[in-house]
Amino acid sequence: MKYVSVSKNKYAVMFATLFSVLTVAFLVVSALDLLFRGIFEVIALACAVTVIQIAQKYLMSYYEYILDPSDELLDYNRLTVIQVVGKRRTSIYTAPLSSLTAVMPYKKMKTVEKEYGKIGKKMSFCPDMFPKESCLLVFEDGDELAILRLQCGAEFMSALNERKGV
Repeated sequence: MKYVSVSKNKYAVMFATLFSVLTVAFLVVSALDLLFRGIFEVIALACAVTVIQIAQKYLMSYYEYILDPSDELLDYNRLTVIQVVGKRRTSIYTAPLSSLTAVMPYKKMKTVEKEYGKIGKKMSFCPDMFPKESCLLVFEDGDELAILRLQCGAEFMSALNERKGV
């Protein structure tokens, strides 16, 4: 089963535009002969790097979530997350579903830590900055817990729920 998660909201465009304007503004201010010119250049550089990071993660990429088939012949029962940027496809996370302990709608991390204990790894593979609907996957990775946040539909969540711990 494959689920393609594409960005649906425009917060990333808004923040990228805001930081682009700030970059230009601080570069203009740094071109003036003011006392603290270097500080304005450093702030402009930080704003430019922020624009690049937002554009790369939220505007130019999307994610594919793939559940391998659970056959008697193929012993693959795993989840693979692939990040697609242009034509480049990169597998960024693969985990066996035998270590999956819980699939739930998104909750605050403090609530999840109260239920399951201390969380070691927290990863978000959502194409939106602030997704309205997402799910949390709790994996046992050795002695620590790993939390994945995916932005997927109810059908994919139910398929994950059916195959957890198998």
